[in-house]
Amino acid sequence: MDKPEILSAPHPLRILLIVNLHWDARLGAVRVYMELAERWRAAGHIVEHFSLSDAFPNSRGARASFAVHQVRFAYKAAAFVRKNAHRFDIVDAIIGSLHGSKQNLRFDGLLVARSVGLYRLYERFERNAESRWPRRPRGKFFGRILYTLFRYWLNRASDEAVKNADLVNVPNEDEADCLRKEFGVSTKIVVQPYGLTAERRDAIFAAAVPPAARLHRRKISFIGMWGPRKGSFDWPNIVRAVWRRIPEARFSFLGTMVESETVLSDLGLKGSERIESVSQYSPDELPRLLADCAVGAFPSYVEGFGLGVIEQLAAGLPTVAFDVPGPRNILRSQLPELLVASGDVEKFAEAICRILELDAPLYETLAKRSADTAAMFDWSTIARDTLEIYRERLTDRARKILFIQPFSLGSSGGGGARILRALLEHAPMAWQSVCCSPRKPKQWPNEIHLPSRPSWGKIETSRLARYPKMTMSIFASGFRRRLKAFCQRANVVAIHTVPHSGLDFVQAQSVARDLALPFFISLHDDLAYTTARELRPSVREPAMRAAWLEADARFVISDALGQEYSRRYGEREYQIVTDGLNELPSPRPASPAKIRRIYFMGLFHLTYEPNLRALLEAIAILERENPETKFEVTCRCEYIRPHVWKDLKRVQVLPFADEAQIARDMQDVDLVYMPMPFGQEHENFTRYSVSTKMVTYVGSGIPIVYHGPATSAAFELLHRNNAAIFLTTLDAPEIAKSLTQITGNVSETIVANALALARREFMIADQTRKFWNTICACIRAR
Repeated sequence: MDKPEILSAPHPLRILLIVNLHWDARLGAVRVYMELAERWRAAGHIVEHFSLSDAFPNSRGARASFAVHQVRFAYKAAAFVRKNAHRFDIVDAIIGSLHGSKQNLRFDGLLVARSVGLYRLYERFERNAESRWPRRPRGKFFGRILYTLFRYWLNRASDEAVKNADLVNVPNEDEADCLRKEFGVSTKIVVQPYGLTAERRDAIFAAAVPPAARLHRRKISFIGMWGPRKGSFDWPNIVRAVWRRIPEARFSFLGTMVESETVLSDLGLKGSERIESVSQYSPDELPRLLADCAVGAFPSYVEGFGLGVIEQLAAGLPTVAFDVPGPRNILRSQLPELLVASGDVEKFAEAICRILELDAPLYETLAKRSADTAAMFDWSTIARDTLEIYRERLTDRARKILFIQPFSLGSSGGGGARILRALLEHAPMAWQSVCCSPRKPKQWPNEIHLPSRPSWGKIETSRLARYPKMTMSIFASGFRRRLKAFCQRANVVAIHTVPHSGLDFVQAQSVARDLALPFFISLHDDLAYTTARELRPSVREPAMRAAWLEADARFVISDALGQEYSRRYGEREYQIVTDGLNELPSPRPASPAKIRRIYFMGLFHLTYEPNLRALLEAIAILERENPETKFEVTCRCEYIRPHVWKDLKRVQVLPFADEAQIARDMQDVDLVYMPMPFGQEHENFTRYSVSTKMVTYVGSGIPIVYHGPATSAAFELLHRNNAAIFLTTLDAPEIAKSLTQITGNVSETIVANALALARREFMIADQTRKFWNTICACIRAR
């Protein structure tokens, strides 16, 4: 038996493996965990497992029973982790097999979500299979309903598992790319293949008969469960195509988990001496079963890795496979000629025949290349590399990046809080938030209140608010000392701050400098606008210039703001990071209804009052001129002063709500309203800011009504992409005229353009990737 390298470690790691399958070596996913557990124990670590066999010792029922047990298992596994969390450093769980966040699980170690075949790719295969093989058996009506519900639950649970994990372990690059694009979690993805132990590889190879004798037998092997994903609907055509060219060819189907009669029936045969089917076998039997085979075949449409490919290669069997993730990663570099385009059954059969028709020397050379390729995937090396990554990430979990801002992450109306919440949801490392507002915020996970100065109570929101803000410099040194002490206690490795109001970002920068930590800034607005009434330019400008020039990385909400700051303070690289969207709806058909529903959501600034007043006056004109046309205006913004709509039209004002409620609101909306303030005094705001509201609107599938100056960053972006209806005046008759031009065709074009813009620039996966890749690269460089 091969001896694993002992991992250099200060102490043995305590690892829990969670598998929502029976602890049975005949199952490929379970065998992955068994092999890792054996390697890690041999290296001195403590490894335990919790499997379906532990949760339900006697659950060997039908498919429906198995699905129900898998759902229940996720909750039983969570209960097991909560009870035993203190005993483990690492929990390595199959994606979807463990329910709950780390906070819910009360687990402080490294939580790994492991793919043994990415559920999203498997789900896509299932959807494609329904159209590719429409006549395949669909089971009983009740079973179809249960399985549909189970798939829905499993996909939701798997999405949550990816989001909750500290690390996502996938077996191939295609799965990694899928998660990067759809979740934006590139910094917490690790790609680790599967393999064989040297002992098993040698046993398989040693049992094989000489190449010339194998070639003479003309026997083709397949290892895997019998089902559409593994090619069961393609095998009849493959078998017949091979027999047309090589009538004496034989087939051996191994580990099908179904009766031989099922295989023969699916092949359209009543019986044949040229077909062998082995439903189940123990791992020790495989060398004998492969010994006299000449070619391996693996027509699988989607795989995590494909242990069956590795096992057949280890026997010296050139193995033909579809060019899909898993087999592609095994064969592409060393044996590319064995890959066939997915679904091309004729080419697949042709490749098998081409190998069987080789002369003995060429076949022997190909067989040796096959065995050498299998040797590249060694469990000892894979187990060592995996655990080294786990230990490194476990160390990283003890180190935090500190986010300091003058608002709470839980702020319901602020765009800055919303952006940070979205970015932190997929954080690849531990983080802590510090709200330095003088006013104590509501409690929020991972956030503490460290005020930059004392609060003056109600005066903070009155006309006298400028006076308490003027006292900030008095308390600056005390705030800096407390912040520095917190950073040292919390093992902070980097500081991120949002210059928005006051000079708390200066103290954050000072602490980062004192502790030699990377320093990052995110600019959601121009500081010259947000602090115009509380900081003199002579104080504000040098502070902002220093932060801009000395930051290790800069994130801005718009390209216009990045360009302006580079012009104003000095050329520096920056990343554009704003709010993001998880998914996009299908465009809605234009509504023929006589009532036009207009919707606004978010903070309603006093500067928006002239806009809304002008819009309501325009609506009054339209309703007088055309009594059949009615408008309803809803604002989910907590409060609007009544004088804005008094004597014109009542506006429905609703309290702030979460994203789910806003999504429900928008189901009955015809137009979304986006005001921006007019006037020179607001120019620094409109020219450089892009609101989170705009991002939500662009991805809503509802026509946007932009109401503001033609000089704003939002106008420039929307106008360049023809993604909104534009009202660039406060003149009510002009606005009324523009509203009459909103036809169904205009709306559909605008919505299509807006969705294209959202897909190109505002997906949360892209925003998260840019943000965390930049931060992690800077931290590693230190």
